[in-house]
Amino acid sequence: MRNKIALFVPYFGKLPTYFPFFINSLKDQPFTIFIVSDAQYSSQLPENCEWLKIKFLDFITLVEKKIQLKINIKSAYKLCDFRPMYGEIFTDYLVAYDFWGNIDPDTIMGKFTNFINDELLDSIDFYSGVKEYLSGPLFLVRNKIEINKLWRKSKSIDIICKSFDYLGFDECGGRYWDKLKSGKSIFDCNTPIQSFTELIKIEENLGLRTCFRNTTLEPKGFQPVIFKNKEIFYIDKQYMLLHLLYFKTKFYFFIPNFFINYQYINSFGFFSYNPNSLKFFVSPQLFNWVKKKLAIQLRKLSKS
Repeated sequence: MRNKIALFVPYFGKLPTYFPFFINSLKDQPFTIFIVSDAQYSSQLPENCEWLKIKFLDFITLVEKKIQLKINIKSAYKLCDFRPMYGEIFTDYLVAYDFWGNIDPDTIMGKFTNFINDELLDSIDFYSGVKEYLSGPLFLVRNKIEINKLWRKSKSIDIICKSFDYLGFDECGGRYWDKLKSGKSIFDCNTPIQSFTELIKIEENLGLRTCFRNTTLEPKGFQPVIFKNKEIFYIDKQYMLLHLLYFKTKFYFFIPNFFINYQYINSFGFFSYNPNSLKFFVSPQLFNWVKKKLAIQLRKLSKS
């Protein structure tokens, strides 16, 4: 691709068990990934990935220096509020890039160029992987000074920086996803903070060229997501990105401690074969569910 894209992944603490699957999906993708972390990763990284080793407190110092504001942070999760500021926070890495953005490590990337190409990027300043609001797991912003500073227009910046809690500034200011997906406007949600979604929508009316598309998949149940030649399919529709948001919260979600050549993922975990087949009934994924379910029941009995 002619347009150069840099995506950032700040992650602090122990790396999650699904992390190798995320890394593997980035191989040969037409963008650069900067992983900002205090963790160690022993496996080889794809050529388009760069590991920026930094301690958590040193990164907070960097954020404060770049945005010239004092911030309150106790947990790494709060850093999600600062995603719209990456254009300023990581400005030293963006000299050669046309776009910057965020990608979450609990995702698996599909065929990026099936959805985003030079023709699209030439015509937009902002891209979201969700149609109704800014998608935290994946968004792109044109690397221009005035757009990089857009977050500063929020009336809530002081609240966002002073609060120790994650406030959803990077998305829609709280748990308003369902309301927005039902057709309600962000301007009618009476959110407690002025989120980045609201700022983007205001600027959209002033000429900011945006593209909001539902290319991020967030399934919940047994129906498997299918991977074929790096393409992601779910119920006969193709997606650019699988977000493990709901899958990873299942107590029985099975993530192997070694990399497998998976072709299917559902709420039970990663499979190299179709979990709808009879093989599922003798699978380690089902055994894992039985084992963990029994452990939960035993804990309940011990407390009664």
